[in-house]
Amino acid sequence: MSRAVRALAAAALAGSALVADAQDLQRRPPDASLEVRLSSGYEQAFGDIGYAVPSLGDYGGPGGALDLTFAWRPAPAFAVGVFGTGGLYARGGAAPEGARIWGAAVGAQAELHIAPDERWDPWIALGAALRRHVAERDGGTESYDGHEVLRLRLGCDRRLGARSTVGPVIAVALTRFTRHVRPGGGAEDVPSPSMGLFAFAGLSATFDL
Repeated sequence: MSRAVRALAAAALAGSALVADAQDLQRRPPDASLEVRLSSGYEQAFGDIGYAVPSLGDYGGPGGALDLTFAWRPAPAFAVGVFGTGGLYARGGAAPEGARIWGAAVGAQAELHIAPDERWDPWIALGAALRRHVAERDGGTESYDGHEVLRLRLGCDRRLGARSTVGPVIAVALTRFTRHVRPGGGAEDVPSPSMGLFAFAGLSATFDL
């Protein structure tokens, strides 16, 4: 075998090793670390707030939301953390003229990752949160306060490198509002509170710190 052939063979083997290393790097599960997940997408609320109260759909229409999660991942398949989310929505027909409709929630969740050592990693998260839904206008701010009884998130992460992923995510949150704060500052209980639903669909990106 000539020197040129041996050199070409050695170069081919080295290239194959580099490609394999790069693939392993992309598919490597994260070490125990703090993980940050940022999600953005479409969100809309459905259902009633309570008796003789405008529905969530009448109060605020479709909109966009941002979600930021900080999670501790002690093992590749499991993570626990806290999150905060905020959304801005179109004004519904029952909302005051000129009102700006927005909402926010803060809570905690646990995540289970199905294939953390693969390039595509489906995951599921269950959590609960406190939530506020607000109509803000010149005459004062009106809000409904309550809690997300259950928040379910489903996603599928595509690993981009050793410490980052990107992928689609959908979420639903069963929400019950129990407190109504009037524009003048007075508060009252929501009569016969109902169970509403917040639905979200978008993209998320994660980074290991």
